Amino acid sequence: MEFDLLPKPTIVKIPEKLQLELKKLQEKLEKKAKKREESVCREAIFTDRIRATKKAEPKEFARKARSSEPSFFAGSMDNFECAAIEGIKLPPKTEKTFKDLLFEMIDSRGLTDVEVYKKAGVDRKTFSKIRSNDNYHPSKGTVLQLCLSLELSIKDSLALLKSADYYLTKNCNENVVMHYLIENKIYNVIEANNIMYSTCGKEIKEL
Repeated sequence: MEFDLLPKPTIVKIPEKLQLELKKLQEKLEKKAKKREESVCREAIFTDRIRATKKAEPKEFARKARSSEPSFFAGSMDNFECAAIEGIKLPPKTEKTFKDLLFEMIDSRGLTDVEVYKKAGVDRKTFSKIRSNDNYHPSKGTVLQLCLSLELSIKDSLALLKSADYYLTKNCNENVVMHYLIENKIYNVIEANNIMYSTCGKEIKEL
């Protein structure tokens, strides 16, 4: 159980720059949804054409299927539209565990465990599990709070997240907000939490 050490979030004004980022994401998602709808329609037409051809001319259908003529299968590649993942390029996979990478980052900054988990708003018991239990897997929210506490760059944040099998692809509002907070060096967890809550209706610990 991860105890709440942060005050309840309050509604604050969403920064204009963040509003623009969220608007871009919404427009991108709407375009993808439209493409998917168009793809489904084209696939349905293509399937109907296949069935009609197979029913009317079975021998001709078999010949064209074997030859794989591009004109015959035109439209079948629509299934691969929107396959690419949007967002910042993730760093190469690290061989270090989350625990190893976290404490390496703490030591390199000359910080103590107490300073880090208190600033992150993470309770001592949770942090102790990270330190002593190799099988303990913290939540994504906890990792993000630690990223803010350590004042990591976006690159280092992505590396720490990835070491715990988490990602921050810009495909949802919560991830866009976290990118904004880190890229704009809003490292105060209470302030960051207020912005997250005002934008998405949830706290960072809930991600």
